Amino acid sequence: MLASAIIPAAGSGKRFGEKKQFKEINGKPLIYYTLAPFFESTVIDDIVVPVQRNDMDEVASIIDSITMKKKVNVIEGGKTRQDSIHNALGQINNRTRFVCVHDAARPFITKGLIEKVIISLKDC
Repeated sequence: MLASAIIPAAGSGKRFGEKKQFKEINGKPLIYYTLAPFFESTVIDDIVVPVQRNDMDEVASIIDSITMKKKVNVIEGGKTRQDSIHNALGQINNRTRFVCVHDAARPFITKGLIEKVIISLKDC
């Protein structure tokens, strides 16, 4: 079963006042905590992270700091969330059966929840 994750991280943080995905918590950016469970999950085969062009190096560095090895593609996001997801869909593994989308600024996802959702899709 092949599953891909799209983690949109191209938000500008206008309402928040800064980019939420880079806000530091306990010395690490928020996106680190969001990505880690996807790296740990055995049901996620690859991850695509759409970001603003000027954030690509920073996100790549954050991904490198996560010790789990998994195929991750950092791509340029679009003007809207929908555009970013559209761009990401063009980059996932062409054998992917399931795709999950989870915002970079939502760090409370767990490995268990990811796996429960993807595994339950087999019966749908």
